[in-house]
Formats: sequence, structure tokens, C-alpha cells
Amino acid sequence: MADLVGQQFGNYRLLSLLGRGGFAEVYLGQHVYLTTQQAALKILSTHLDSQDTQAFIREAETIATLVHPHIVRVLDFDIQERCPFLVMEYAPHGSLRQRHARGEQVPLSVVVSYVQQIAQGLAYAHEKKTVHRDVKPDNMLINRYNKILISDFGIATIAHNTSSQIAQAIFGTISYMAPEQFQGQFQSASDQYALAVTIYEWLTGTYPFTGNFAEMAFKHTTSAPPSLREKCPTLPPQVEQVIFTALAKNPADRFADVLVFANALTQASQMASHEMTFPGQAISSFPPSYPAQSSAQIAANVLIATSTPPQSPIEAYRGPTDVYMQPVQHLPLPLDKRKKRRKSPIVMLILALLVVFTLVLASGSIFAVLKNVSKYSQTPAPVAPTATTAPHFTSVADFTTQLPQLSNMRLRRNDSSFQDNHSVIGGNGQVVIAFPAHANMKT
Repeated sequence: MADLVGQQFGNYRLLSLLGRGGFAEVYLGQHVYLTTQQAALKILSTHLDSQDTQAFIREAETIATLVHPHIVRVLDFDIQERCPFLVMEYAPHGSLRQRHARGEQVPLSVVVSYVQQIAQGLAYAHEKKTVHRDVKPDNMLINRYNKILISDFGIATIAHNTSSQIAQAIFGTISYMAPEQFQGQFQSASDQYALAVTIYEWLTGTYPFTGNFAEMAFKHTTSAPPSLREKCPTLPPQVEQVIFTALAKNPADRFADVLVFANALTQASQMASHEMTFPGQAISSFPPSYPAQSSAQIAANVLIATSTPPQSPIEAYRGPTDVYMQPVQHLPLPLDKRKKRRKSPIVMLILALLVVFTLVLASGSIFAVLKNVSKYSQTPAPVAPTATTAPHFTSVADFTTQLPQLSNMRLRRNDSSFQDNHSVIGGNGQVVIAFPAHANMKT
């Protein structure tokens, strides 16, 4: 295809060539009216007849409905001089193929981050009954926010429907093709297989199978993939088993869907991280043999093993939330420090009456003495003395005998407790601070 820089397709003028593939070229385009708006234009290397045109329109309409944070959005499409093109969201940071060149090993934590994003986009497309069919690092783009976007949804289908000659170019990515695709069949599990091949490549720096077209087709269809841990000894066996499950020859033996695969990979890597951090508390690992278990069993093992992970001391500590003051009871003060009680009004009255009575008694005695003196001062005829009897104070005596007991009387406050919102005076005279049940205090 000739260089198209400077030409206008639709409302976009082509500024520069971004990339070239087997059946299309991608250009950076600028909107002719909205000059701040840029887009990526994928121009197919074919010319359509009337029948192919209808097929292209149907496929383009389908992929234009895929709107997801991890899928490159198709903004527009058209056919210009029998040449079909798509206007797509522009991802300025290139592809994961450009970020990680062939042969480069990518850390497991980075791979897990990529896979989670890619799986979300693929799962969304699968729900919409759309299979990518060409999952590989070249079709994983990086937007301005460093998020991973899947590109070229349906491009393989468009190429296949428009030209059998262009369809041959699809085999340029045979390294990622699932066994069923060599038989002309594909399904959502085919994308899972291709993603597993991509993960294998990232972790080891090599493809699981190499050779010419015939050799690779045979190996993908019949041969078990070489051990990842032989190429990457630090890779945990749990992670290897998860990847091998997604690489199963039979689609039914793979994970139920691509999200289950991604979650199993994430959990297996977390298990491995825990074993490295707490070597004495290893979590049960996957069997080393391949293939040892079905995808459902593998997923169940991972979920069970990680459902209740051991807590670290920091995780076990939750910290205070709301703190409530419990009712406080103050102990009685020592006897020498207690406040002196005021004497009871009854006791004071009794004492006053006693004083008055004593004064009256004393004054009566004095009067009697003076009277006797006045009698003795006269000279009456002798009179025989008569016996005198001292006054009888039975009631006073009874009263005075009870005085010590009365003076020691205290008001029995427990019969009529004094209480407000915050205090109670108990029967023993102690002051007890008590907060009502509804008056809990937060700190």
C-alpha cells in the first residue's frame, strides 16, 4: 500500500504512519474541523465489491457497539474509493509489544496487572457474542492513563470475510492460535488460550511452541507445552498450573471463562507471595503434573486456598472505632478524709429540748431552796419533819436513755434514693457516680 500521509479519509487528515500489519495500516489522523481531536485510522489493504461491502459494514457495526474501559473504541467507519477504514480511539503510548520486546521477561506482578485488565475487556466482548480471534501483545495498546486497551476486535473477521488472500496473513500470529482454530473453529475459549500463550511468552521470554507453520500447528494441537519453571525457575508451581490449565487442548478443559482464568492467576500469585513472605506457613500448592485437574477443580482449589488467608499482625489489628465510657463507681474516701456530716434536725431539736428542760429543772430547784430558806428564817412552832420525795422523771429518763441512739440516727436514703441523670446517693452514704444507660460517651 502506498504512503497515504497527507490524504484525507472521512473527516480526518492522515499525519503519520503508526504501524503496518499483514492486512492493514494504521495512521495518526487529525480531525479537519476539530483540530485538537486525534484518532487512529486503520485502513485495510483491500478493495471491496458490493458483497464484501455489506460484510464489512455488518462487522464494523458490531465492533462499534463494544464500549468498555479496556477496549479501543471504534468512533466511525466508512469506505472511500472501495477502500474500507475504521476511525478508532488513539492510544499514544503504543502497544505492549513495543513496551516489552520479544525475548524480554516481564515480572509476574506486572503480568498479573496486565491480565486483569485484558480479561475484563475480553469478558465484556464475549458477553456481546464477539470473539477477538487474534489476542497478542501487538493488539494490546496503552492509553494516556497507562491503562491497557484491546484493539482490532473483529478485524480478523472483517479480513476473512472480505478477502481470502488477506485471510492468509492471519496465520502470521500462529504462535498464539488455539488448537481448534487450526480446524477452522473458534470460541471464547480460543481467546483464553491466546492470552495464556501471551503470559507464557512474558514470563519466559519465549513461545511455548516454535517451528515452521506445520510444526507449530502440530505442536499446538497435540503437544503439551514445555515447563515454565524450567525456563523461569523462580516461578511458583501454582502459577504454572493455572497457565497450563488455560493451555489445555480441549476448550472444555480450560477455565469456565477468561475472568475465572485471570482471577485464578491473581490468587495463585498471591499464594506464592505469601509463601515467600511466610515460608513456614505455606498454602497448599497445585499438583506439579500436567494436566492433573480440570479447570473447575483448579479454580475451586485456588478459591478455597485463598478464602481465609492467614492474617499478619498488622492485618489482625483492626484498631479502635468508637470508644464508650463504662459506668464508673468511685470508692469511698478514707474515714479521715470524709466530709463531716451535718447532724440531723431531729437530733438538734431533742438536744434543744433537753437543754430547756434542764434549765427548767434547775430553776425549780433554786426556787425550792430559796423558799426553804425563807421558811427557816421565820420562827414558827416546831413541826415534825415530813418525808420529801424527789421528782420522778420517768419520761425524761426514757428520753435521755434513748438520746445516744437518736443522736446516732441517719437518714436512710436508700428508702428514698436521691437520683438525677448522673448520680445516686447510696444507702451507706457513699456518693456513687453513675451515667444513665443511654448516656454513653464517645471519645
